[in-house]
Amino acid sequence: MVDKENVSSEDALAMLVASNEEQAVIECLETLEKLMKNIISKPMEEKFRNLKVSNPAIIKKIYSLEGSETLIKAMGYERVDEEMFKLPNKGFAKMAHTKH
Repeated sequence: MVDKENVSSEDALAMLVASNEEQAVIECLETLEKLMKNIISKPMEEKFRNLKVSNPAIIKKIYSLEGSETLIKAMGYERVDEEMFKLPNKGFAKMAHTKH
């Protein structure tokens, strides 16, 4: 049995791929990529580090997939409450100052 609280991002991704249809996985990963690009481009904007699981688009593209919560946590997101995950503000200030 896998401890879903302490899974590497590689293992979490493998579980996501193994548990869902290919097109759904592609759509999920493309959405996560967009979220990460937003964070990289504007690291100090907190809204980009929040992931609302009540958002219909997030539910459809990410959260409805088996293993998605494990992947989100492996990426560094932390659950704030039943409706929200948040990527902590660790290192974002430094990223913002070194960005070209």
